[in-house]
Amino acid sequence: MGIGIIDVLDGKKIDREDLPQIPKSALSNFVRYLLSKNIEVKCFNCSADKLFPSQSQINMDKVSDMEPSDLPLVTDKDNNIMDGHHRWATNLMSDIKYPCRIIKVMIPLEDLMNHGHNFGKSFTKSISESL
Repeated sequence: MGIGIIDVLDGKKIDREDLPQIPKSALSNFVRYLLSKNIEVKCFNCSADKLFPSQSQINMDKVSDMEPSDLPLVTDKDNNIMDGHHRWATNLMSDIKYPCRIIKVMIPLEDLMNHGHNFGKSFTKSISESL
């Protein structure tokens, strides 16, 4: 039996199905989409402990099956994560603290979520859906 789904104590507490997910194959297109809207985007590495969850829950069974990844997380201007919570949690819990690759979008989270939903290749998932 796994660990299951846990509530995130800090952060914005947004249900996962309300947060847009950007497929890894579409990340560069998402950045181009944002740039076409004259939105500033920064890409860099950051420690996981400098980022903030916006999702209300984390599926720890999913996290326990994952390895640290260099797939970027998408954050708002204040380091609130829009996409990549399970990768963030995996990195945070890893014995070796790898830096997280970040696509930091210099707008508030609510605006970023709206752009994420309007981006043609985004999708949503519930917390219990698999990878």
